Amino acid sequence: MPEDIEADRRKKLSERIIEIFFREGVSSQTMEGVADKAGVSKRTLYKYFPNKEQLIDSVIMSKLESVETEMLGLMKSDLPFAERILGFFGIVEKYIKPMANKLIRDVITNAPWIWAKIDKFRHDRLLIHLKTILGEGKEKGLLRADLELELVFPMYIAIIEQVGRPEFFLQHDVQPSAVIKTLISILLGGILSDEGRREFAKAERGGIRA
Repeated sequence: MPEDIEADRRKKLSERIIEIFFREGVSSQTMEGVADKAGVSKRTLYKYFPNKEQLIDSVIMSKLESVETEMLGLMKSDLPFAERILGFFGIVEKYIKPMANKLIRDVITNAPWIWAKIDKFRHDRLLIHLKTILGEGKEKGLLRADLELELVFPMYIAIIEQVGRPEFFLQHDVQPSAVIKTLISILLGGILSDEGRREFAKAERGGIRA
């Protein structure tokens, strides 16, 4: 169908443009420059994205939708608890890593409306999956029985949100992999049961990642 063809063309164009944003950020881009680097005419670019603000918004939100699609696939899988935890953070790292050097800092400084959308997406549509995984782990006895998940999870959210604050990325020159590794250590270090620790250690030895 014509609509499907158009949607596919727009998606492929968005994928090319996000790679440009990863390499060079967003603030220095012009519509003409993006068209040239993406290998399309200005007319084609303006057909899908009427202005630079909509271009940035559409392309980055399209990437976030890809994150959610992959995350939903993980949530529908029958992987055991530890592999799902590692898979969750593996997906997060996979999509954050190419943004870390240039794009995140640029968006925070020059496109704060996009950062606000990223922050809302992370809170409303990603962290809820982490809560679900932890809840399943508690039901299976892989978390300490004496801990109340409804108390633990808000504390975890506070840690994750602090790390995700714009100031963190602007003030600290850290690799996403180091951030993810530290988060996993903090999040799971004190809440796993003995059985949970064994399962998690086994998953780590197996090199499980998204």
